[in-house]
Amino acid sequence: MIINDRVYGEIEVEEPILLEIMHSEPVLRLEDIGQFAPTRYFYYPFRGFQSKEHCVGVMILLGRLGASLEEQIGGEIHDVPHYAFRHLTEWALGDRKEDLHDSRLHEVILSSEIPGILKKYDIPLELVLEIDGFPLLEQPTPKLCADRVDYALREIAFLHDESLAQELAHHVINYENQICFDTKEHARTFGDFFLKLQSEHWANPRAMVSWELLAMALKSALDEGAISEEDLTKTDSHLANALRSSESEKVQEYIRTLDRMSSKGYELKESLVNPQFKAMKKFRHVDPTYVEDGKVYTLTETDPEYRKSLEWHRSANARGISVDLIGYGS
Repeated sequence: MIINDRVYGEIEVEEPILLEIMHSEPVLRLEDIGQFAPTRYFYYPFRGFQSKEHCVGVMILLGRLGASLEEQIGGEIHDVPHYAFRHLTEWALGDRKEDLHDSRLHEVILSSEIPGILKKYDIPLELVLEIDGFPLLEQPTPKLCADRVDYALREIAFLHDESLAQELAHHVINYENQICFDTKEHARTFGDFFLKLQSEHWANPRAMVSWELLAMALKSALDEGAISEEDLTKTDSHLANALRSSESEKVQEYIRTLDRMSSKGYELKESLVNPQFKAMKKFRHVDPTYVEDGKVYTLTETDPEYRKSLEWHRSANARGISVDLIGYGS
């Protein structure tokens, strides 16, 4: 099977088990789970792509880095536990750390056809389910890992510069079972763009307000019984339709505001006293590693400017947003 990937180019996937899992129900469901929440269905200031693209990208990256077949499978399935609307639903459920979905991995996999596929190819189920045990796939912040590298490269390609994302991808290497860049220059470029994504996208005030409004709509619908927790486990289109068809006036008011934001472009104004919206986004960051003369370095230990920039962005994120949406509620 030939995959034309926006980051890695034309890739041929030949391993039968990877192809079967790619077409399994849990992975296919990710075709209707937006990476940035439901950008297809409600106002959001940035274009989006689907989570399946990211999962396939992680699998491709792991293959390029020489990961085991089991780890590549882990990359394919690592996001299948996500709710519809991804992290936004976790906000509605009270989880601002955005990791509630992790606890659902075993449940989702065990109730699917994936265990049968793994058994067919003599791959131990328990090995694939321990995703945190794969050193290239997952690492704690701020280390590089295939998940973190791929979603950042994919967003750079999608929102900024596709050729830059492709160039950076060519300089990602596996050095003694850890992901690094092969030059300091490319590590710095990746680190700078990751901070840019954090401040200009993930913690962008207009994006956060749209998330707050939709999270409030979702919470109200749950509280009033207009939707069920089962609805959260389906797809973005299903959940969006359930919200839009809700008879709850409170839910519909949130949705009308989101629709008006799309057409009118409400102005945001900083408000430090009783703001309409006050929120803080999870601080995503990296300290990229690179190899020079056979030794691994982290960027913060060799680049004072990057270290200073990282701390500035950390402090800015900790302040969060305190804003009014001019015209909201009138």
